[in-house]
Amino acid sequence: MPLTADTNHERHNELVEWWGDAHYDPGDVDATNLGKNVEALAAK
Repeated sequence: MPLTADTNHERHNELVEWWGDAHYDPGDVDATNLGKNVEALAAK
């Protein structure tokens, strides 16, 4: 989510609050979990 990474963006705080974690790190991705979720969506 590029907008959450840009702390100067006008919607940064809104999107971080929506995400549910004030310490959101856009570089911290659980690739295994993400892959499983994408596979599940593709199977639908």
